[in-house]
Amino acid sequence: MPGNSGRAWLLPHAVLPMPLWGAKTGPMPNPPKSQQDRRLELYDWSALNDSVEPLMHWIREYWAQPENRSVYEPQPPGKVLDALPQDMPVEPESPAAVLRDFESIIAPGLLHWNHPGFFGFFPCNTSGPAVAAATLGAAINVNPFSWNAGPSATELEMRLIEWLGRAIQLPWPGTFQDTASSATLCAVIAAREQTLRKIGARSLREAPQLTAYTSGEAHNSVSKAIHLAGLGHGALRVVATREDLSMDPEALRHAIVNDRQSGCMPFFVCSTLGTTSTTAFDDVAANCQAFSNAQSDTRSDTRSDAQSGLPIWHHVDAALAGTAALLPEMQWLMKGCLSADSFVFNPHKWLFTGFDCSVLLVKNREAYTSALSADAAYLQNHAPVAAPSSSQIPVEDFRNWSIQLGHGFRGLRLWFVLRCYGRARLESMIRAHLKMAQDLYGHLAQRREHFVTLAEPKLNTVCFRMHSEEATKRLHRLVTERGRVYLTPTVVKNTFWIRIALGQTGLLEQDVQALVDELDECARVVLG
Repeated sequence: MPGNSGRAWLLPHAVLPMPLWGAKTGPMPNPPKSQQDRRLELYDWSALNDSVEPLMHWIREYWAQPENRSVYEPQPPGKVLDALPQDMPVEPESPAAVLRDFESIIAPGLLHWNHPGFFGFFPCNTSGPAVAAATLGAAINVNPFSWNAGPSATELEMRLIEWLGRAIQLPWPGTFQDTASSATLCAVIAAREQTLRKIGARSLREAPQLTAYTSGEAHNSVSKAIHLAGLGHGALRVVATREDLSMDPEALRHAIVNDRQSGCMPFFVCSTLGTTSTTAFDDVAANCQAFSNAQSDTRSDTRSDAQSGLPIWHHVDAALAGTAALLPEMQWLMKGCLSADSFVFNPHKWLFTGFDCSVLLVKNREAYTSALSADAAYLQNHAPVAAPSSSQIPVEDFRNWSIQLGHGFRGLRLWFVLRCYGRARLESMIRAHLKMAQDLYGHLAQRREHFVTLAEPKLNTVCFRMHSEEATKRLHRLVTERGRVYLTPTVVKNTFWIRIALGQTGLLEQDVQALVDELDECARVVLG
């Protein structure tokens, strides 16, 4: 092959040159292994090759007939540990043996997040295209932390971010993070560094006490991010909520004014679209107005004059709800988000992409990346100079968008999903889940002899309880022990509730009816 001298690995196996054996008598010696075969041995290709058919069969049955297993089988801690050898194997074992142990030891001890009886936490979905892409991505196993480290992966990610930003009417640059928790931590760090630069401080020691704000309904990752960013838990102000469990903008304004007047420096606010407990929605636009009003309230106060003009970074956590913004009728939830500074949502929750894949969008790219950039000679790009006639696209280094250097090829899974499903079908599936939530709410609201419902769902989460807290807790324990459905509890205004989150990839109307039947049956047992 011209231009490929000495690169036999490019040739198909069938046309590799075969050795010519000189001896015409006696036993034929084993021919030496080809270069290709030797490489495949190092990868243990046979383990993959021998596993493909049984794995495809297992996954098909797992998805198609989930009723063959419980969504959750309670077992004592240590059962799996006792079933596993204490030392790693010395000699190789067959893939068939490993798969048998997976089915007998590991699978029964899992909480099956994609089971149609799983209604806990929030969805953590996958799909055929996502699994196919994950397999391909695992085989390629690139680490595109910079443009040089994965040009195609980098530019695919850039394009996907553009697709999603336009789809939810938030056309900002961004990146894929592992989870919304990491994205929130990065936003806190960017906000911290922006504030320190504005006041000319080189560290937190040279700055007044920085203060952050979120509601008591926000995800615990906000508190954790404030702590990890070196500010301490005392820097976080938990703002009161209104009757609908959204952050109270007037209480937010009051908290900011008080902190400025006492010499503190407000620097970060996190609004939540779709809280974990109840999918309550903060009013992002009203919270933005609260910042402006707080500035006006403190400008006349000479003690806070130097701080009143400092910007407050406004982060929006829409980990679940952001996916719903793909629907035209759900665009209301994005009101005010263009005035924020960063926005995160998780395709791995409700966009059938597989864990982990979180999208962080940022209004001011420079303000964000300057807080997370760290260069070294071995990380520098050496991109070829573009031809004069070509579009001048800036080279992107996603290592400057996250805490860690490594950067997974998450975009491949999302690309497969968006192309194989298409936006119209994705919207149809999300819309179906929203309708199921409304139907479920109607079923529970009609059963007043057993249940109390919290509020009509705006999204895909329904909260309910029985007429006493003790009965509600007994119902939750019984449902969990039976293993037919899985629900997670929450506490709202000091009262124990059970929450139901819908959105699993394979969820059907029959599964929702089965859930209602199970709750009815368990409620009768609880009430005797």
